[in-house]
Amino acid sequence: MKAPRLDTLLSLMTLILVGLGFTSLYFAIDDLRRREGTTPAPQMGGGPTGAYPSLPTDFPESLDQVVALGKEIFLNTKAHPLSQPYVGNDLNCTSCHLNGGTDPKGLSLVGTATAFPAYSPREKAIITLQNRIGDCFMRSMNGTLPPLGSAVMVALDAYITSLSQGMPMKMNPQSPTGPNALKPLQVDWKAADPSRGQALYQQKCAACHGQNGEGQVGPPLWGPRSYNAGAGMANWHNLAAFIHGAMPLGNPNLTPEEARDIAAFVDSQPRPEFILKDHLPPPSGLGVYTSKVLDESKKAQPVKP
Repeated sequence: MKAPRLDTLLSLMTLILVGLGFTSLYFAIDDLRRREGTTPAPQMGGGPTGAYPSLPTDFPESLDQVVALGKEIFLNTKAHPLSQPYVGNDLNCTSCHLNGGTDPKGLSLVGTATAFPAYSPREKAIITLQNRIGDCFMRSMNGTLPPLGSAVMVALDAYITSLSQGMPMKMNPQSPTGPNALKPLQVDWKAADPSRGQALYQQKCAACHGQNGEGQVGPPLWGPRSYNAGAGMANWHNLAAFIHGAMPLGNPNLTPEEARDIAAFVDSQPRPEFILKDHLPPPSGLGVYTSKVLDESKKAQPVKP
């Protein structure tokens, strides 16, 4: 057997060194990307290993308990410890979806979960119910998108879905809205008069929402603590339909034309601008692994008949 030639050994060693050099360069570039934020590093979370973002260890495991937690958050979103960090104004979910989302005239969410996943023209994508909830945090609550799969998202998803229990699925290929979405008013929109709406607002709305829309018994309707310009209610056609169906609270008695004029006035007032990137978390905060079991391992075993 012949001994290897010296030039062959040198060539082999050169290839090994080049390979090691490329490997070192790869990891150096990857580390630089992580530091500069172009490749997000894993978010260290609350799981047993601390390696992945995960649900809190005390998050309920019972479906009934999670639904109840979701209802608590829905009713008191701006102050609940799980949702408060993502809210940027003085609104709760139930500020628009009245009576916990069950009022048939107040943006009811009964049946909404049956429509998801759904196509969203705004996002130009198929979105889930959690995606839609996140939109409300960013727009109606002028806050930040909570991580998908986080405790607040899972709880709200469970509660809203519970309002559709027993109803047939009917995923929506055109819009991320359920069967009780607002219906447009049949009015002459070109005849809207914000000045007349201002007078009506002072007569019909100010006692609950404040003379200057700052909120009292009811939520603020404009200004820095109200919904931003990207919210559904910032579309005055939507707001008019909501006002006509549900306001004044407990005694909705406005004509379609009066609701139109009040909406034209309210949505003419200043409110926070909506810039999407300002409401998105860093890439590392976009998602959470929802299992609390992070150390499972299995091996293939012989099948025993």
